[in-house]
Amino acid sequence: MNRGSYLSDETWKVIANPADEDINKLGRNLHSYNLSTVGPDEEATDLAIFIRERNGEMVAGGSGVLWGAVFELEKLWVDDSHQGKGIGSRLLKALEREVYQRGCTIIHTNTFSFQAPEFYQKQGYEPFGRVPGYGSKGAFEKVFLRKELT
Repeated sequence: MNRGSYLSDETWKVIANPADEDINKLGRNLHSYNLSTVGPDEEATDLAIFIRERNGEMVAGGSGVLWGAVFELEKLWVDDSHQGKGIGSRLLKALEREVYQRGCTIIHTNTFSFQAPEFYQKQGYEPFGRVPGYGSKGAFEKVFLRKELT
């Protein structure tokens, strides 16, 4: 490799199913850059809520990142055996209340067209973008939704 040049081709490698350690390093480095740009007062906070059976088994949960006035809902899940009982709606409302109390005014998330876009719309979320082409035949979309909290 020549000094002052870009990395040589030998250092470039596409990896399918990369190690968690490598992905975590990417996240840490990006987080460090973000903090160096916006300052530590704007540090992101991971938040999660879980619903468990008395035996400790998780039956539902949600998690995301609160950064400034925005909460990015990354995961929301209810076990199949508990769906249709209003648990998802109550779980989402609990997250909304918590992040609102922490200064959040906007929540955004994404879901696939075969998952829950209608569920989020019933909860007051508005679609703001769609990306087609997911799945082996490109039959699915990723739907991006947002909601303003007041």
